[in-house]
Amino acid sequence: MELERQKIINQQQKTRAFASAAHEFRNPLNSSNIALDMLGPYITDSNARQFYTIAKNCSNLMTFLVKDILDYAEMQERPLSLNY
Repeated sequence: MELERQKIINQQQKTRAFASAAHEFRNPLNSSNIALDMLGPYITDSNARQFYTIAKNCSNLMTFLVKDILDYAEMQERPLSLNY
């Protein structure tokens, strides 16, 4: 029983640490997204446009992953309730 309680506490600590790291990633990631959005209209070269598209797609993917991590951490902290 005590071992099970310790496992739960350990998992909660891991979830909080992971969520904290995700919060730290969010601000610089948002800044990168905004900078890429502002840069986009000025790219006319097709090779540069290809690199821009790759950077933008990767940045968007990272943003979604960070949001998923934060959503997961929030679900672990609070019980899920469904509204009909």
